[in-house]
Amino acid sequence: MKTKVLLTALISILLAAGANAGLFGLMKDKDNDKDEKVAIKDLPPAVTKTVLRVFPQGELKEAEKEEDDGELIYEVKVLFEKNLYSIETSADGSLIKAKREKDEDDDEEDDEEDDEEDDCEKKEDSEKDTDTVISMKELPPAVKALAEKETAGCKIKEVEKEMKDGKVIYAITYLDKAGVLMELEYADNGTLISKAEEKD
Repeated sequence: MKTKVLLTALISILLAAGANAGLFGLMKDKDNDKDEKVAIKDLPPAVTKTVLRVFPQGELKEAEKEEDDGELIYEVKVLFEKNLYSIETSADGSLIKAKREKDEDDDEEDDEEDDEEDDCEKKEDSEKDTDTVISMKELPPAVKALAEKETAGCKIKEVEKEMKDGKVIYAITYLDKAGVLMELEYADNGTLISKAEEKD
């Protein structure tokens, strides 16, 4: 009887220890998922090179790194032409995506536009579903100048005028000099919204 009691107690202790170890492992994994701050000077050269290729003369403000499915991802905040952008790359410098960060002014404008959208919701809903293929010549001057500079020496595949959330967006799809299919998105005033590899 004593042996049975001792055996039961031993099993309980082992199970409790295993549960605690599992919990500790989960807590450790959770901690590993957190973004880790990285000094700009400590960024891999390939990452810095990609950031400055996308945003020439941009000012690198801060950086973080994290693991996503075992792949190391770097996110860098860049001040470029008075706008703050976020760009993500892999450790070898491969571009994942780049987009403009929203600021308080954008939020205020969005609130104002939301009020206006209530008055013409039906009209805008029909416009949202319409993407119009246009030529580079039809782009607004501000967009055209920046797009031509960005795609110099590259093959333009398609230019579209789109409606997103009630705003006019110009999307330019092109093959870069490395043969990678890329897409640029600009606001009507020429502000770069995003630059990313176009996925099939």
